[in-house]
Amino acid sequence: MPKITAHLGAVRWPMRGNAVEHPHHAWLRGEELDIAEAPHGHARVPRHDEARYDRESETVIFRRGNRLVTCYSVREEMITNDHGEAVRQAVEAQFGPVEQTRSTTERFTKYDR
Repeated sequence: MPKITAHLGAVRWPMRGNAVEHPHHAWLRGEELDIAEAPHGHARVPRHDEARYDRESETVIFRRGNRLVTCYSVREEMITNDHGEAVRQAVEAQFGPVEQTRSTTERFTKYDR
């Protein structure tokens, strides 16, 4: 199992993923994403060895070597830069339109029960 960097675990996952779930769960559920599906995809995202899209958390997690290094949400309201836009474009090209079925609040509170 890849290790989680402080950048992912303490900064990006709580902000872009599901703060009440461990990122390893999303990684294991995730489907491999070919970032080249986005126009100029590799030039637009951080260097990585593998990216996986997890539909449940609505995130793409990036692995470099034996570490999970960062993640991006595919939810439209969470995309704040070209990295995020490239990730969403690649997901939609490979897996189809991203469904916006749950609000961020619903997504984060369902595990609190």
